[in-house]
Amino acid sequence: MHVTDAYKEKTRELLSYMLLDKKFVVLSMTRLRNEFFLGRVSKLLYTIVMDYYNKHQEIITEERLGEQINNHKSQLKTADDRLALIKLFGEASAQKETLSKDAEGESNFKGLMEEFINEYKRDKILDMANISLNSDIKSLNEEGMEEVTKKLMANLLDIESTKYDVRREGSLIDNAQERLDRYKAIEQDPSSVNLLKSGFKHIDESIIGWSEGSENIVCGRKGDGKSVMLLNLGHNLWKQGENVIFFSLEIDKEQYERRWDARAALVSSKGLKGGMLDEKDRQCYIKYIEAMKQGKDMFGNTVGDVYIVDCPSKVTANYISAKVEEVERAMGKEYKVVIVDYMGIMQAVSPTGTPHIDFGNIALELKQFARDKRKVLFTAVQMNRSGKKDMDGKNAKADTDSIAGSDSIADHADTIFVVRSLDEETALVESSKTRDGSHFSFHIQKKYDQMYMLEIDNSDWEEA
Repeated sequence: MHVTDAYKEKTRELLSYMLLDKKFVVLSMTRLRNEFFLGRVSKLLYTIVMDYYNKHQEIITEERLGEQINNHKSQLKTADDRLALIKLFGEASAQKETLSKDAEGESNFKGLMEEFINEYKRDKILDMANISLNSDIKSLNEEGMEEVTKKLMANLLDIESTKYDVRREGSLIDNAQERLDRYKAIEQDPSSVNLLKSGFKHIDESIIGWSEGSENIVCGRKGDGKSVMLLNLGHNLWKQGENVIFFSLEIDKEQYERRWDARAALVSSKGLKGGMLDEKDRQCYIKYIEAMKQGKDMFGNTVGDVYIVDCPSKVTANYISAKVEEVERAMGKEYKVVIVDYMGIMQAVSPTGTPHIDFGNIALELKQFARDKRKVLFTAVQMNRSGKKDMDGKNAKADTDSIAGSDSIADHADTIFVVRSLDEETALVESSKTRDGSHFSFHIQKKYDQMYMLEIDNSDWEEA
């Protein structure tokens, strides 16, 4: 798209506000992303301003600009780009004195943001029009139609992404009647609440369901079943028709696929690995694969999509966010459920070198990702040795102090629950934190060869 002089002037003005006062940087966080900028240099300058603020909580100065440009030099295609960026920074800085006298600065800034977003949406609509005009639609074969559809859907997702979860503010009196009406509507039709169910009766009775923007953490010692629990949660949500994306930081994609297939088809993971399924399991597996190709489970029910990202450890929450967006564009669908296996081997966006601070920051960054992108996020952490020892005691309960790495991890989570093996066949699942929910505790039968956690009713367990 051709960037007009008027658009360039608007860009300078918007950046000037962000170099004037931190409140404009914060305001931009609620609406803008760097891709909304149509010029390559302005896009990069916005990124530098935001990155600097996120790290230092301050507005970037001219003295600090050079080092920040060096940190982003891979995004500068030519030496002219560097000069253009410095020039744009200077022009934006020069306007600050004029803007500081503007009594309506905040409303003007919000108006500028809306203009940028609308220009971005127009650009995407034009792109869709060009895709349609440049494709001989009537003569396309099935593969060609699919390719065109993917491109159009990617642009639609880009347009949809300009919407945002409004951070509302105001007096409680202002929307008191609205809240009452909302409650009455839910009372009449509880299914209207957009909450995701875990598929485990005790959890769902306790917390009703998980909402968009929530971070939920499974805690356990090595071998207790953290990854199996994450897999089962993903499976149960997939069965409800939700699209699920897994980030596997420890297990390769082929192994994760085999684990998933074992759970979904209820066949032996070992048998799948060695080609040793008995005839009954073999037929179940074939039936499941054929059904999955049609977007159904082996019982004929419509299910969601599952996408697996095999990535190295030490990835950051920013990587997770960018990869989800990339996959959604490529696949033309939203993945509301994000499962990271597991948080304990991730890296903070800006590592401090102090483990307990970094772990707390990772939890916060994942929570911010879930809120900003309106995802339901699940991940896992290790339980420390003292936590396991405490839980082994008579009538001991799971506690957030059991989390290894950092006690601040629990501050950012909405739900934390512990998986603890009792013997070769059974384990205990117990909450240590439930925001807007009650405590839960139940037993499971471990069918880990099938990657399956079978919930056991505690009343039956106690009678036994």
